[in-house]
Amino acid sequence: MEGVLQAGDAKDWVYKGEGAANLILSYTGLGKVLRIKKILKDKSQPAPSCMVFSSYEQLLWGHIPELLDSVKQDCLAQAYAVHVMSKHLGANHVDSGVRVGVSRDFLELVEKNVLNSRPAWRVNASSIDNTADAALLIADHSLFSGNPRGSSCIAVEIKAKCGLLPSSEYISKENSIKKQVT
Repeated sequence: MEGVLQAGDAKDWVYKGEGAANLILSYTGLGKVLRIKKILKDKSQPAPSCMVFSSYEQLLWGHIPELLDSVKQDCLAQAYAVHVMSKHLGANHVDSGVRVGVSRDFLELVEKNVLNSRPAWRVNASSIDNTADAALLIADHSLFSGNPRGSSCIAVEIKAKCGLLPSSEYISKENSIKKQVT
């Protein structure tokens, strides 16, 4: 990782959106987004964590040392994109991003700056993990170049999870699609 985003850099990042685990910030004028890890505010809820692979995950991914190492570095998603998804979809179709350093001051100021842009229920549920030392910088794929008159464009985000088909006898007939589609 080269460079670290500091408090002075926070003014250039604006709220783009968020999911359950990450907050997405857009860089003004650059066409990049920053994916910052969030933490749950409700301590009674189990925090999603993956500090070590389970024995099943080791069987699946153990042949890729970079994935096993990345779990300890909190960059599993990027390693998965690089070492698994790029191999299946082609590197030119997968944006694995670049890890950039972030200071605690940057994270605290960004959280303060975007507070009014976030939905209240998201603010109540989670906050930026200001103990993180890095975030993921990727291209903003919601921006399109050129002037596509008269044509349509569809963007698809593939959120690959495990990718296995279950074969459990406990899957009811109403949910049998689970045996056919991941």
